[in-house]
Amino acid sequence: MAHMYGHAWTTNYGDVDDGTWLAGLAGLGSPDLACGLRACLDRPQNDFPPNLPQFRAMCGAPPLALPRRAPEHKPLPELPRSPEPEPAAVVEAAKAAGEDEDLVLAYRGIADVRTPEAAAMRRSISLMRRRREEIREQGRLER
Repeated sequence: MAHMYGHAWTTNYGDVDDGTWLAGLAGLGSPDLACGLRACLDRPQNDFPPNLPQFRAMCGAPPLALPRRAPEHKPLPELPRSPEPEPAAVVEAAKAAGEDEDLVLAYRGIADVRTPEAAAMRRSISLMRRRREEIREQGRLER
C-alpha cells in the first residue's frame, strides 16, 4: 500500500504495520486481498488511502465484528460527611458573628440543593448579607 499511495499512506499508517492491519485482514485469502488491491487501483487518484474497514469492504469481506463487552459499573465510594451542627449551634454562631440567624438557617437549608431556584436563593441571601454588612459599616445598623 505504501508503494501505491506513497506519502499519503506512510503519513497515516507509518512505514511498518503495528499489527492492526495484520489482525484486521486475518482470515482473508489471496483472492480477497487481490480484489481489494484492484479496487484501490480503480479509485480516483485524488482519493485518500482507505482505512482498514474500507479496505476490508473493498476486499468483499464482512465488517469486523469486534466483541462487545458491557462496561463495568462500579458504585462510587461513600464520601465521609462532616457531622452537621445542630440548628441551635448555628443560631449561636450566627449571633456571635452578628449575622441574622434566619438568613443563616435559610442559606444552610438550601446549601446542598442543586437547582436554579436554590442557586438564585443563595445569591439573594448573599446579597442581603453583603447589603446588611454595608449598612452596618455606615453605622446605620447595630450588631
